[in-house]
Amino acid sequence: MQQKTIHRYEIIEKIGEGGMGVVYKARDPRIDRIVAIKTIKFDLGENLEDVQEKKRRFYREAKTSGQLFHQNIVTILDVDEYQDFSYLVMEYVEGETLARRLRGGQPLPEDDAVQIIIQVCDALQYAHEVGIIHRDIKPGNIMLIGQRQVKVADFGLAKMLTSTSANITKTGGIVGTPFYMAPEQIRGEAVDARIDLFASGVVLYECLTGTKPFLGDTISTIIYKILNEDPVCIREFNRDFSPRLDSIIGKILAKNKADRYQTAAEMVTDLRDYYAQAKSLRERTAPIVGLGNDTMEMSRVLDYETSGKGGPEIDRRGSRSAVKDQTEFRNKPAQSQAAAFRPARWALLLIPVPLLLLLFFFWPNFMALFMSSPNHHQTTILPVPSPTPGPPQIAELSSELSPKNGITATPMMLETPSEQNDRDDQLFHEAFLLVTVVPPEATLFLDGNELGTDSQDRKVRQGEHLIEARLDGYETVSQTYTINGSREAPTMLSFKLQPQPGQISIGSEPANARITLNDRYLGTTPLKIADLRPGPYTLTFERTNYQPLSLELMIKPGPNKAIAPKLVPAGYGSMNINALPWATIFVDDQNYQTTPRSIPKIEAGFHTIRLVHPDYPYYEMRIEVPIGENIKIVHDFEKANFGTIQVNAKPFGTVFIDQKLEGETPISRRVTIGKHHVRISHQGLQDQIFEVTVKGGETEKITALFQDE
Repeated sequence: MQQKTIHRYEIIEKIGEGGMGVVYKARDPRIDRIVAIKTIKFDLGENLEDVQEKKRRFYREAKTSGQLFHQNIVTILDVDEYQDFSYLVMEYVEGETLARRLRGGQPLPEDDAVQIIIQVCDALQYAHEVGIIHRDIKPGNIMLIGQRQVKVADFGLAKMLTSTSANITKTGGIVGTPFYMAPEQIRGEAVDARIDLFASGVVLYECLTGTKPFLGDTISTIIYKILNEDPVCIREFNRDFSPRLDSIIGKILAKNKADRYQTAAEMVTDLRDYYAQAKSLRERTAPIVGLGNDTMEMSRVLDYETSGKGGPEIDRRGSRSAVKDQTEFRNKPAQSQAAAFRPARWALLLIPVPLLLLLFFFWPNFMALFMSSPNHHQTTILPVPSPTPGPPQIAELSSELSPKNGITATPMMLETPSEQNDRDDQLFHEAFLLVTVVPPEATLFLDGNELGTDSQDRKVRQGEHLIEARLDGYETVSQTYTINGSREAPTMLSFKLQPQPGQISIGSEPANARITLNDRYLGTTPLKIADLRPGPYTLTFERTNYQPLSLELMIKPGPNKAIAPKLVPAGYGSMNINALPWATIFVDDQNYQTTPRSIPKIEAGFHTIRLVHPDYPYYEMRIEVPIGENIKIVHDFEKANFGTIQVNAKPFGTVFIDQKLEGETPISRRVTIGKHHVRISHQGLQDQIFEVTVKGGETEKITALFQDE
């Protein structure tokens, strides 16, 4: 029988089922929102302590992952327990999984595949920056809305349900999806964000080829191939694929994690650069009207242009590419391509013939008209190009023309002074510059003017220029260079910016947690670290009565986001709560009914207790419950909110408290806690004034002494 409700959520239909549990489409009646609910069943056959530990880890990691808000991440909205299972409430996504789209081994168009992985990397970079690793990137966890829009689901779920110290179970089985696991993940080593990048590379390979890069009949075979064998080159599946794209995939799937992309940002930069160049080349190689509908192979031309070698590329395994001609037409045999192209070449050769005939017949008249221009100068000044910057060289050309056809030709000035200056600027002050920077996100400046971040060649004036490269978190590079390169051979400059040390502030709730960074003890929270080398780190929080917490961090150059996680208590205590006359009890905003009340089991750690009575101001306190100890709380609203003022006078006096007549001394009055104004009068004598502060349950005594005048 299908589940009808889970707590307040109304089940609409079942939309999936797996080894962990069932996924439902449901409705949240509070805000009338459609959500997805994933149920999680723990193995009740395990040791009870192990099950409880897994549940605690599940809730802790779910709360952490619930802090992710990104356009490419499925948001976790709620986590709770119901009957014999736990569940996650997530944003409902109308679409299909990438696994469903790849069903049947049909590859995706190259553009679609690259754009999907770019969005996956954007999501990973955001999560990695806050210390969350997905651990199970695969097509089934990638949701597609429309053709290309991506939502990554189940962030951190693999860690929620497994041991924090390894990826292998006690019986030796692998936890996760073996096809997409990185070598270090299989070996049970400490893992970092790079395992997600490896998995996304496997998904990209599958999108492009329709098959997984590491296949086998058994898990052992798959594991062996991941650890020891390179996948088949993607160009074996489709010769139109670019060797550059194959090289990018090779770097993503490197066996040694030090040889891979170190961050999702690096990986997405290369993919976006490749995609942009491919798109640009596709536009430049579109069919030309009148020259046939054949187009050049975009990816092969792209490799030819970007290789910088003018010839075939070498792929990542060292074998020479089988591309024989970078200008072959797509999907046509070589002979038919040559036959199709030959008439176009002859047509181009015939185009100049009519122009040559026109020039032959009209040349004499043209020269006569040209020479008839009235000009009586005897010399013509022509600039001579100089190979280096400096004053222009001047050549004097004698111009004595003889009469011809009855027309007297006189010398002439070919350029005005302003035209000559413009020509000088063009000939002597034009140079070309090509700058590359690592990392590519750095901004370039020429003589203080921003050039941008790309590395295309730029036209500048010849001479010395100040070139700068700036990027937050990196040391600025500033240097003066002489620029004199031509368009064909531009002046080439290359900068590599050195990262500044990473800086991060670390706190915790509660404070005074012991901090260990990569097994190095740093002190207790709160603290600030200002000399970290950029890269991945493991940060561990430890505090008495609290569960240890480990976070995977990717430290960037310069200041990083502050980290202050809430620690989870590791054990239970108990509480007895009472109030006079009575009160409604709230513990951490949860209603525990009225006093007196015994709470036999409550998580160790800090809790906020609030006692509410309609006739008194509420009472609130924050208290720490140690493991195995009982905490008793008794609150008297009368004592807590009222005190007493006793007034006497010699010989006697009339008493006013807060301007209200209370009577003749001696008197005793109950008043609220706080400051009060007391005035005592005696006929014929000066009043005596007192300002008193009354504390809860205490008595303030006042005596006035009057003397006869």
